Amino acid sequence: MSRLRFHQAPSPKPGRSDIWAECDGELVCSLEIMAAPVRLAGATLHTAGIANVFTEEGHRRRGYASALMAHAHEVLADDGYSTVGLFGIPGFYGQFGYATIGCDFALEVDTDVAAQTVGGHRLRPAGAADLPAVAAIYNAVNAGLDGSVVRDPTDWIGLRRGSTILGTTGLWIAEDAAGEPVGYVALRDAPDKAEVLDAGFTEPVVAPSLVAHAAAEAVKRQAATIRFELHPEVGLGSFVRRMGCRLESIRPHDSGYMLRILDQGAVLGAIEPALRARAAAHDSEAPARLSVKTDLGTTAVEIGGRGPERTLALPHERLTQLLFGYWSAAEVAETEGAGIALGDVSWLTALFPRGDAYCYEPDRY
Repeated sequence: MSRLRFHQAPSPKPGRSDIWAECDGELVCSLEIMAAPVRLAGATLHTAGIANVFTEEGHRRRGYASALMAHAHEVLADDGYSTVGLFGIPGFYGQFGYATIGCDFALEVDTDVAAQTVGGHRLRPAGAADLPAVAAIYNAVNAGLDGSVVRDPTDWIGLRRGSTILGTTGLWIAEDAAGEPVGYVALRDAPDKAEVLDAGFTEPVVAPSLVAHAAAEAVKRQAATIRFELHPEVGLGSFVRRMGCRLESIRPHDSGYMLRILDQGAVLGAIEPALRARAAAHDSEAPARLSVKTDLGTTAVEIGGRGPERTLALPHERLTQLLFGYWSAAEVAETEGAGIALGDVSWLTALFPRGDAYCYEPDRY
């Protein structure tokens, strides 16, 4: 390991950088990093994404990936990132401090049911010029959805599937009478399936047109059902739920959508306004000040409640899951290493409510 050297350079993929390690001049492992700002409690966390961690054949099980991940965390922390996310495999990324924060959802609707939906908007294939409008609509729809990635309308590159860039493939735009974009729907490019990966609209009246388009595509593909891979309580997902559907909800353990805190103070500082508002709305004795103690350090947060100062002691992985609502305060209190008194669960639940953080597939990396 003493002969390991790290390198960094812009990636051929848009918006990414490559970091790799060499041992005696030979490539042993590599990964990609990118900006992926994430919403939490009304704030936007300065988050980086890590993708395509790969160790070359013949160099595995020697600790190279661990060393590279540690180096990447140092680079990202030096660059001012407060959190780093990835989409992990079971039993691997937990050792680097990552914790699962997000669910996977799918709403399945019979095509013949969806085909009864009548829309009043014209839909057309999207072009590169439509991407800023799509990003803006998406941001408006998901402004309150924890875990969703903020899209920059000035440089959003369009749809992606994992690490593959697809641009506008499968993306359709709904227009109003003046020809302005008022909605969009993205379907997976598959000849025999109808799967909606992303959708958004400026107002609910556009939703039927998006469903009608998905139904027309399903009929063309002879697909008996349409699978909407959307959050069931946001945007088009909420509309589809009211149509009658089969809801699939998967909550991974130690895999899937995962996040690691790099700067605990920056994260808690970003959501402090939300915590103060939640404390003010809670009737019980939330503390005036909360001291959060993890293996990353101790951070004091001014909550503004009526109760005396309290200390929340827990592993930083459990703090991550508590912040995003993946685990409730009661669930975290039962885990090893969490110093949470039974009497504190009520106000902790008010400060950190259970929720379903989510990242749409086109934003996954």
